[in-house]
Amino acid sequence: MVNVLSCLRNIPDSPLNKLKVVVKSGTKVNKMGDSLEEYVKNCFANTFDDTKREENIRIHNELFSWMGNQNNSPYLIIRGSDAIEVKKIEGVGSIALNSSYPKAKLSSSSDMITEGCKNCEGGGSWEKDVIYAIGTVSNTNEIKYLFFVYGSIYAASDNIYNRLRMKVKTGVNQIQGISFTGINELGKVKKVDPLGITDLRIRGMWSIQHPFKVYNYINEINEAKDTQNKYTIYALIPKSKFAEFYRNDINALRRYSNMGLYNIRVKDPNNSANLVDAILIKIILQ
Repeated sequence: MVNVLSCLRNIPDSPLNKLKVVVKSGTKVNKMGDSLEEYVKNCFANTFDDTKREENIRIHNELFSWMGNQNNSPYLIIRGSDAIEVKKIEGVGSIALNSSYPKAKLSSSSDMITEGCKNCEGGGSWEKDVIYAIGTVSNTNEIKYLFFVYGSIYAASDNIYNRLRMKVKTGVNQIQGISFTGINELGKVKKVDPLGITDLRIRGMWSIQHPFKVYNYINEINEAKDTQNKYTIYALIPKSKFAEFYRNDINALRRYSNMGLYNIRVKDPNNSANLVDAILIKIILQ
C-alpha cells in the first residue's frame, strides 16, 4: 500500500524541486499552492512523467479515494489509508488553515468535509490519520524544504478546538437584539442594523506554527543550518505508526546515502508534559 515512506522513496528518484505551474485558481499565491498540491500527489503516486497523462490518471484513480482542492479539504485520501493536507508557505511563519482547525485525525462524521468526501470509500464510516505536507516555496517556484508531519504529533484533539468554537458561538448568541444563525462556520448574525439589511458572517481563520518552530528543540531539525541546503525533506512519524509500515519500504529508503533516520521524542500536543516516541526521516538533496 502507498504510504509516506514510498512517497519519500519516490522524491530522490525525481529530485527536481522546481514546481511545474498548475493553474486551478486565480491568484499567484493560489497558483503556487496548486502546483505544490500536484507535486505532492505525484510524490505519493510516482507520476512525475507528464508524457504518461492517461496512465497517471488511472494510477491516481486506483491510489486515491478522494482528490480535493483548496476549497474542499483534505487534498488527498489514500484509498484505505491516510488523509493528506497540503499547505504552501513562502517562509517559516504561521501556516494559514483558514476555516479548518488543525486535525490529528479526520473522520467521515466531520462537519468540515463534503458529502462526496464522506462517501469516498463506499459510504461506510471511517477515520483517517492526517498527514500535513508543508512546503516552503520560493518566488521562483522552487521548493526549499518539504515537511510531512502526522497530525497526531502536530495538532491537539478535536475537542480542544471545538470547545473554543462553541464558546464563540455561545457568546455571540447571548448578545441581545440580534438574530443568530448557526452554520458550519462559527455563525452568522442577521439584521445587525436598524433596517435589518446587513448580516455579519463569522468565520474562523485558524493558523498553526511552522514545523521549524514547533520542533525547534530537536537537534536534527535545525532551521539555520538546514535552510542552506538546496532541498530538504523531513517526515515526522509517530513510532506506533512507523511500526505499521512494511520492512521493505524502510529498507528501500536506507539505500540513499543522503537519508538519515532518527529516533526522537516530541511533545504531546494534548499535554506538553508528556513526550511521544517518534521517527524523524530527513533527506538532503543538494
